[in-house]
Amino acid sequence: LDPNSGAYTVTQNAAIDHPDGLDENNVSFTVAYNVTDGDKDTAPGSIVINVDDDTPTVGENDMVQLDDDALGGNPGGTGDDADAVNDSGTLAHSFGADGGSIAYDSAGAAASEGGFTFVDGQNKSLLINQGTTTVVTLTLDPNSGAYTVTQNAAIDHSDGLDENNVPFNVDYYVTDGD
Repeated sequence: LDPNSGAYTVTQNAAIDHPDGLDENNVSFTVAYNVTDGDKDTAPGSIVINVDDDTPTVGENDMVQLDDDALGGNPGGTGDDADAVNDSGTLAHSFGADGGSIAYDSAGAAASEGGFTFVDGQNKSLLINQGTTTVVTLTLDPNSGAYTVTQNAAIDHSDGLDENNVPFNVDYYVTDGD
């Protein structure tokens, strides 16, 4: 505070613990003050400081591509794909100022065909099973969003149609620290 001009500066020194849930839970503080003139007359006043609760965000991620050829399939076949593209990286996200964590959503949509299910694995991993066989394992560092995707077994694809790629949409959620 500059006592001559009344100019002030507000500095946030640390993250504020906002109420849980409901996304933007802004917190307001009212600071009372008195202005005193040269002959000691006073006038009260107040200023409201609003602290924005930045919510976590997610962004677009590169598509991961795996190919059964890496497990002894038919390398160089018609319409062949690369064996592993973007099979590790960091999920696009921002926790905001509060820190937070990331987790896979095992209730997310599995592939539209082939009898696939998503199962929570150990250490924040996600398993994609086809029947009783784990065909893909996704690991995740909940603090940084770093992930790896490993194909554990060949996928039982539909007959014909060359490569017969099977897309999976894997959802994740970001939770901020407050």
